[in-house]
Amino acid sequence: MLLATFLYQKASRLGDWNAVAIIALIVTTLIVMKGLNIIASRMDRREMNHA
Repeated sequence: MLLATFLYQKASRLGDWNAVAIIALIVTTLIVMKGLNIIASRMDRREMNHA
């Protein structure tokens, strides 16, 4: 919710929705990558415990 508000305010001030869309895409990608890395590290730990 905070990200959406920030991006909306930035777009309203600048009037540049393309730049805001690019920023949102980059931030979303970084969040997804961080989440996948956390999941992968947990799966690696489980495999090491069962070996």
